Amino acid sequence: MKKKNYNRKENGMMGKRMTFALAFCNRGFMPGELIYGAREDMIKAVTDAGYDYIAMDAELTRFGGIETRDEGLLYAKWLKEHEGQYDGVIFSMPIFADENGAITALQDAGVPILMQAYPDEIGKMDFAHRRDAFCGKFSVTDVFTQYQVPFTVMKPHVVYPLSEAFKQNLRDFAAVPEEKKNTLAKISVVIDEYIESYHLDAIALRCWNEMEEILRVCPCVLLSELNDRGITASCEIDMCSAITMRAMSLASETPATVLDWNNNYGEDENKVILFHCGPVPKSLMTDKGKVTSHKMFDKNDPGSGCGTCEGRIRPGKVTLSNCQTKDGKIIVYASEAAFTDDPVEEAFFGCGGVCEISDMQGKMIRLARGGFKHHTSVGAGHMKEILKEAFTTYLGYVWVDIDN
Repeated sequence: MKKKNYNRKENGMMGKRMTFALAFCNRGFMPGELIYGAREDMIKAVTDAGYDYIAMDAELTRFGGIETRDEGLLYAKWLKEHEGQYDGVIFSMPIFADENGAITALQDAGVPILMQAYPDEIGKMDFAHRRDAFCGKFSVTDVFTQYQVPFTVMKPHVVYPLSEAFKQNLRDFAAVPEEKKNTLAKISVVIDEYIESYHLDAIALRCWNEMEEILRVCPCVLLSELNDRGITASCEIDMCSAITMRAMSLASETPATVLDWNNNYGEDENKVILFHCGPVPKSLMTDKGKVTSHKMFDKNDPGSGCGTCEGRIRPGKVTLSNCQTKDGKIIVYASEAAFTDDPVEEAFFGCGGVCEISDMQGKMIRLARGGFKHHTSVGAGHMKEILKEAFTTYLGYVWVDIDN
């Protein structure tokens, strides 16, 4: 079959319609010529359904498909160059796919991925026409699951792109981002109504797992927005973090956040990666971040995790603080540190940054022996003494000095 050139939409979106990046598989010993027909089918299916597409030049890889890791890297680079121009990826399998090329191409796509596999046809089961995509689809989804890359699969297991069944698949796939956005907006309105009705200065939200199971969203980005608006918003029903977040927001007149003591940073004993799924206000980030889907929820329940906010925390001086309750008393600590510009690899999920803390190992022992939780509140600037004065002199809290 003669190869056709589909460059007309490769430089960006046409208008404001939803746009899909198209990707096609290949495998060396399979009939690769079938990929050319799949390219024509998929472009027609997408445009006939009222959507736009972008597609990498078919001349760049063998048969216009993705087979080797090098071809996967080429496609991943092309996706990165077109970031923001597509709402999802359709991975079309006209034949049995090569798993290595597929995962290399799409593991960092950062958008929903629809898996589509072609059916075989009775009467076309000779080696020149047999696709084996029914089997190959399992091979790809197996690897994507191992890599914890979320994807969408629909009924029927194999489907011809120009069929009514796939047209409905496209409609359903296209409705995921818009539907999730509307759900998050509705949740935001309800939270605002609670805040107004009860005159709240701070909230601690139960962020999982009912929202993911029932509403099919994660509220992380909503907490980020609330914090930037001046409403202290902690996740995981952590009211203790909300207390210290509120205190630091008042002391610094800037938003604070809550993070996990999450990862060591190599062998540096005074550096730690502080992280959370997305409640960090953009004023504490290097840029506004990107709303994505929660990889941990999507691993076992694809499509349930839309609403995390991925990014990196900007360098600068910070104060770390949190509290606990014991025998009717509030016990609080605070320590000063700084976020560095040390790199956190691009594949690191969520919003995080490298924090440098003097005598960190000693402080970790004091926090552990003191019974403090795995969260710490983070506020911009150094304000330990201000917090100590407010908490002890005026509020009567018990102070624990973890610096000594």
